[in-house]
Amino acid sequence: MRLDDTIRGLSSDNTVVELQQMLTNPKVGISWYGRRVVSVKGYEGEMELRELALKYFAAKPFQCPETASTFSERWECYSLYATIQELFLDGAEAFEKTWIRYVLPYKEWMPYNLERTRERLFTYTLKQLEEAFPNDIGCSERIRLDGTILYVPGWGMIQSAVSRLNLSSS
Repeated sequence: MRLDDTIRGLSSDNTVVELQQMLTNPKVGISWYGRRVVSVKGYEGEMELRELALKYFAAKPFQCPETASTFSERWECYSLYATIQELFLDGAEAFEKTWIRYVLPYKEWMPYNLERTRERLFTYTLKQLEEAFPNDIGCSERIRLDGTILYVPGWGMIQSAVSRLNLSSS
């Protein structure tokens, strides 16, 4: 089974769960063209890390608030972000160890903005916010997106919900 075909075939509904299972022991390398690639034991071939990250960002929880993703689904997606980020850091380190760095500039997109990722995943309408955080008294940021008022819960509210729901914290 080819890694790239398997990942490209994931639907946005199950991307996070499948990637969490697949990326338990990934290996990052550098292709002949200087691109970061990832390979996974049990799958043939490799896939560009950038393409893997784009598939991750197309997951259902990132389509907030249009989708009714649960807090648990959003938290799982947020937790997977650390793995994706670590792959990019490993790729940068691997690139520095190759001779290709003397020939090619290192200009590949890297999704390092953790705060922006949190904001994208945990954006709620007022009704969704009240359902996800029923008894929490906390600080949420009010933002306007395309004329719609949305809410982003503060980190304390998110951590409180993680504890309340007994989810693993990262």
